[in-house]
Amino acid sequence: MIELLSNESWLRPQIDFLLFLQNLRISHFSMFDNLFLSVTIVGEFWLPVLICSIVYWCIDFKSGMYLFALSSFNMFFAQLFKMMACVYRPWVLSDKIHPVEKAIALAAGYSFPSGH
Repeated sequence: MIELLSNESWLRPQIDFLLFLQNLRISHFSMFDNLFLSVTIVGEFWLPVLICSIVYWCIDFKSGMYLFALSSFNMFFAQLFKMMACVYRPWVLSDKIHPVEKAIALAAGYSFPSGH
């Protein structure tokens, strides 16, 4: 784990907010974990591909190609900015953060900006 140093006090409000959300999740017995994991998976890849495909085949070829290009550039630049910003995942920054185990497997690379 990377310890939060005193010169990284700007991270403290972020970690505190994540701890608040974590306590909220735990107090509700993690009943929404699978729902939010499913939404995350669909929103990362499947939903944009589905929308682009429907527009491409059912509405307008050029608009579908435009959406595919935008989605591709978005995915590329999101990953590029993640590598430039080098913001670690919250559970790496603080050992107090305990995400859902399935979420750890899905979260590769850096944290910021979100790929959603």
